[in-house]
Amino acid sequence: MYSFCIDNKFNIVCIPKMGCTQIIKYMSEYLGIFDLHKHSYTENTCAKHGNIHNCGHRLYSYNSNLPTYLVTRPIELRVLSYFKSNYYHHKKINANPTFENFVDNLHLYYKFDPHHLGMISDKIKSKRIRINHLLDLNGIESSLTNLFIKYGISYEFKKKTIINSTTKIDTENIEKMYKKKRSELTFPIDSKLFFNEEIKSKIKQFYKKDLKYYTDIIQI
Repeated sequence: MYSFCIDNKFNIVCIPKMGCTQIIKYMSEYLGIFDLHKHSYTENTCAKHGNIHNCGHRLYSYNSNLPTYLVTRPIELRVLSYFKSNYYHHKKINANPTFENFVDNLHLYYKFDPHHLGMISDKIKSKRIRINHLLDLNGIESSLTNLFIKYGISYEFKKKTIINSTTKIDTENIEKMYKKKRSELTFPIDSKLFFNEEIKSKIKQFYKKDLKYYTDIIQI
């Protein structure tokens, strides 16, 4: 988990598979170290700390007295992002699953890789962080820009071209990608082609604890 205290006015928190790589890069730009550490939007290297995620951990800062914003996305897209990433953990269970099969065995992948698939609510509570607001990863650049303006910070976040090369919008293709094995997929692919209502329902049931946590935040 990563946290950035911005100008001692508010905190931004992000979680693995919920846009953390993107947020770390944006924050490193704002903090003035993007070029200094030779960060890139096409690679995840960091000249000072080895990789962008190590750098994110070194930048960790949190003030419990300030409003805190959690970057989030629909829970099913978090699971799909993990499947697309094809971590080595996959091979311990099934070297070449379909997304449908992956979801059916989500409890097994969860056991092998709690860092990427763990309950978000548990991660946050373990750090004794209190979330006050949610930020949607979709359109995050304008959301961040507006958030900074809200706190009197004049800074514009601009969308970079290559952060996620596995997703594209496709209005013509109706192929059921959740039936294809991982090795048969050629990215980028429209995310909606990986879902039907049953798959979404299974994921939401598995992460019902996190979904309730989100609801409780919204009701604060």
